[in-house]
Amino acid sequence: MSKIRTTTPLKIISGILLSFLVSNAKANPSDCPSEFYQLPLVTSATYCQLFNQALPASLSYFVATSPSDAKAFYLAALGEPEQEFTEKGRAVLLYKGGVQTIIISIDKQGSQVDILVKQ
Repeated sequence: MSKIRTTTPLKIISGILLSFLVSNAKANPSDCPSEFYQLPLVTSATYCQLFNQALPASLSYFVATSPSDAKAFYLAALGEPEQEFTEKGRAVLLYKGGVQTIIISIDKQGSQVDILVKQ
């Protein structure tokens, strides 16, 4: 007798979401915009991945600099955030009442920067 494998709805939804993100992500080492919804990217940004252009929108990129240098860039460009905290080793900067979020984390030889814009 063969075993029947069942898949939970959560696994199905997770798989669909993952395939949507992968199919909609655009990554090109040299194709990074200078800004995303009026939020600047570090000049040396590479490997930009646009997950959603329409709001709520998100963009991730790599920069060959330390997380503290990436954070210093955003503090200089945007000023002090309304809220700032560390979550699971990531610096989280919230601007405009949390509508604009910048998350900076260590990534091998540099940093990953995630920009989230809600509206």
